[in-house]
Amino acid sequence: MKQLILSICIAFLFFQNAYCIYNYNQGDELVVWAKSGLNLREEPNIQSKVITKIVLGKTVVAQEGKDLGWGGLEIKDKQTLADGQGFTMTLRGVWVKVKFNDYEGFLFDAYLSKIKYGNDKPLYKLLIDQKEICNDYRLRSKLTGNTRRTILNDGTYINSWFYQSGSGYDIMIPFFSFEEAFLICIALISNPPKEIVQDRMDEIWIDEDTIRADSGGSSSWSIIKVGNFVCIKNYGGC
Repeated sequence: MKQLILSICIAFLFFQNAYCIYNYNQGDELVVWAKSGLNLREEPNIQSKVITKIVLGKTVVAQEGKDLGWGGLEIKDKQTLADGQGFTMTLRGVWVKVKFNDYEGFLFDAYLSKIKYGNDKPLYKLLIDQKEICNDYRLRSKLTGNTRRTILNDGTYINSWFYQSGSGYDIMIPFFSFEEAFLICIALISNPPKEIVQDRMDEIWIDEDTIRADSGGSSSWSIIKVGNFVCIKNYGGC
């Protein structure tokens, strides 16, 4: 049995200073990941006149790079977990000037990402489609049946698998904002998350025979921040 042990021994990431999207430059294409859409405003403040509303999945072009020195804003995004417990995600961002079709205005960048939207594909397929594959191979195991293991050029590690009673995937994304991953998952996955953990520091063991599939035959997912990695697990039972 093959095992891959990812031992993550890095300094603790202080989330009170974290921003949702780490960086972007002038001319970068950014995608709206707010489920209810974003208001494009004339000025960089929430009292400013709304020019138009940009819906989930639409692309805008940044007219400037990310500037953490001005216009900081913090909002609370409330969600309910699968066990009925409430969870509040703090989203921190800045105003950025963007172009959308023939409009120019300002958006709150906490709901923007470089990951392109696709509601007909799971997250792991979106990542594979948008990044370069460094290694890709298939495995067979008694528990997970057919497993595809993919490593992308930015270090993203993906196990996607299918067997008789279900399917799912595990993703380890390095140097990625927990908040950004949270918003993307909320937009792509209809049911509530089973677990959200922002600050766990431990070893991650990924093995084709130890996929976490403890949902009792129902669909479930979780998102965990471990050091500079975001770990996303999704299981869909039959």
